Amino acid sequence: MKKIPLITLLMATCFVMNEVVAGDYNFSSDADDMIQKLTKKAPAKTRSFAPRTRSFGATRSYGSSQKARSIKIMKRNDAGNMEEEKITVRDDESKSAVNLKIEFNVNSYALKNRSIDTLDELGVALNNDALRQRKIIINGHTDSDGSRQTNLKLSLNRAEAVKRFLVQHHSISSSRIRTMGYGEGMPMVLNNSRRNKQINRRVEIVAKD
Repeated sequence: MKKIPLITLLMATCFVMNEVVAGDYNFSSDADDMIQKLTKKAPAKTRSFAPRTRSFGATRSYGSSQKARSIKIMKRNDAGNMEEEKITVRDDESKSAVNLKIEFNVNSYALKNRSIDTLDELGVALNNDALRQRKIIINGHTDSDGSRQTNLKLSLNRAEAVKRFLVQHHSISSSRIRTMGYGEGMPMVLNNSRRNKQINRRVEIVAKD
């Protein structure tokens, strides 16, 4: 029986894992795909293509049947200072959104070079005629490692890093973009494995009408 080199097996495994993430959780790395998802109209009163979120409450319990809940987010006020705000979210909310696998250094909002290609694709998408007039929200999300307060700040800083890249490298007006940090408040899967935590560490792009 012919032996398959270990490196080949590892590469195949990574490929399959990436395909699962992209297929199941609305991740995208291609401008055309981003345009399609950000301009798609969700049917009324039905779950859209938007990412599935889970009802993690204050105790971090999983699988709650609650549809609407209050969570804390981090944003900047008019003076430019970070401030917390409590908002109500629905786990079945329909929205024009796409998830991006943007990587940062650990506990940092410094972008890794391997994320630049995806950000360039996002810039192309947002400058497309189909999206050029739309307001954009960049939502930062983290896994559950670290304190909630730290994760809120980190997620906002990461969303703002993406905004700065788009403004500086793709000439997108900063007035089009709003940033919010959700911290660990809107996980897509349980934070019980390295792969799941990687899925939850994401940047979500939302297009507003």
